[in-house]
Amino acid sequence: MKVIARGDKAYAVYDRMYTGDSNGRIGELMYKELTNPSITGHVHWYTEYFETGYIYSLDLGIDSQGYLHVGFHDNYTYTGSSPFTKRISLHSNASVNAGNDMAQHWFVYEGNELDEVVPVSLSFHLDSADVERVALASISQGSPTIDLIYIDSCVADGCTDQNSHLVELPSSWDTYSAISDVEILGIDRTLYLSFIGDDYTTPNVQVYLKEAYLSSGPKQISEDLDSSKWKLEMTAVNNREPSWPLTLPATAWIESIELPFSGVYQHKYIAYDGWDVNTMVFQGTCVTSTRYGDIHSNGNYFSGVWEFCGETWFTTQAWTNQLPLIMK
Repeated sequence: MKVIARGDKAYAVYDRMYTGDSNGRIGELMYKELTNPSITGHVHWYTEYFETGYIYSLDLGIDSQGYLHVGFHDNYTYTGSSPFTKRISLHSNASVNAGNDMAQHWFVYEGNELDEVVPVSLSFHLDSADVERVALASISQGSPTIDLIYIDSCVADGCTDQNSHLVELPSSWDTYSAISDVEILGIDRTLYLSFIGDDYTTPNVQVYLKEAYLSSGPKQISEDLDSSKWKLEMTAVNNREPSWPLTLPATAWIESIELPFSGVYQHKYIAYDGWDVNTMVFQGTCVTSTRYGDIHSNGNYFSGVWEFCGETWFTTQAWTNQLPLIMK
């Protein structure tokens, strides 16, 4: 289940198991408008197409008109058993049928080179004519040693003008590219892209940021530390400086490094303000454990929740250049 809210709209998306199968496959992906609970419908009804499905990753967004958009990476089959076909797709209730099932669908691509390990990411941005577009980022394996970043987008209302964009990276990524996480964030006409990757030119994996549609190379926003990095998140935060009234793509991620000869790991949650500054939000030391994080903003304040070493921590009403304001 996932829940999302924007303005006066809130939605939940959830699956329903396929009762004729014991392997955890689903027959329906549903949505409910929580601000109008009488509206419930299908995002995608697998069994209506004689399919069953398995969802690797899923992301949600609400456009400026209050419509829900769902992008996901799944596999499907007609028989209930392998072989399974991988695909990515975009769906919305900007158009619905009489039963409130989503009628706006774009099955973007299917192929086994799609990387199910890296979650898809969904966001909105304006085109040059200020028409709102919905975009979905995903990873495709060009070869066993090369990962490619694709951003597929269409007009939010109607899913017309469909476009598939291969993100340009420096030539060093052409021979080796290992990408483990990707996130996109639209601010006005700009779509920002952050990703965690390794091209063998810097120590271990690093975190990068760039404008998704430009040919310019990405900026490394993490320090040159040989650490594991994951759980990438982005949110838009207004710059506090009155002379620079910008909205910045704040980015956050988890880092972990094993302390020598101890079996103990040092875990950090790092936030980048979208301009020049990295701030350590939280640091803890414990044995390897599950670590999660999520961030959000109302535009002015940066907030987040993190699970570290079996404890939950929050930041709230924080400026990115004055972190951490933490409560437990």
